Amino acid sequence: MPESFVVFGGLTAFKDMELHLLTVAKKQMDDAAIAHLQTAQIKACTPSFAPICQIIHGEPERITANYVEKQDINLLIMRAYGHSRIRHLIIGSTTTPMLSSSYIPALLFR
Repeated sequence: MPESFVVFGGLTAFKDMELHLLTVAKKQMDDAAIAHLQTAQIKACTPSFAPICQIIHGEPERITANYVEKQDINLLIMRAYGHSRIRHLIIGSTTTPMLSSSYIPALLFR
């Protein structure tokens, strides 16, 4: 386990915690998804802390729910409602089903 997670100019925000960065991609080799995960990994890494990074392809709601359960995740942090209202009406949202099926606390950001 890492000793600490350092953010914002050296303030210790978390101690003895794991950070899992999960990206669910629509296809096997999704260059954009890989790039986003790599960017997040670079931002989260410090000399004393390295996040656990995974990219899995499939249906986001199912993949995320399974990952949370298998890894015994205690807090889900995810981007919420990142698309336009028209796209949300036609295609739907990943956020709403995740929140309704989640049994752990969730922190949403835009």
